[in-house]
Amino acid sequence: MRQPARAFTWDTEPADEGPSEFVDTRRLEAASGRKPPRVDPAARHAKRALWKLLLTLVVIVAVSGVAIVQFARFLHN
Repeated sequence: MRQPARAFTWDTEPADEGPSEFVDTRRLEAASGRKPPRVDPAARHAKRALWKLLLTLVVIVAVSGVAIVQFARFLHN
């Protein structure tokens, strides 16, 4: 058998479940009670530098490959 639904008002709602007047709920972490992880600026810089290095190496390998193919075609003719 189902229990009848209970409607709570501001005064009768349990304190741990009641809304707080002072909490800013516009941000997601305030609504979920979870704070976003702090990112160390040095770690972020290192990660960004690694991606830049990787991108630079990929571009150099691609340009070198095209140059080798073009040079091989030049020598073949």
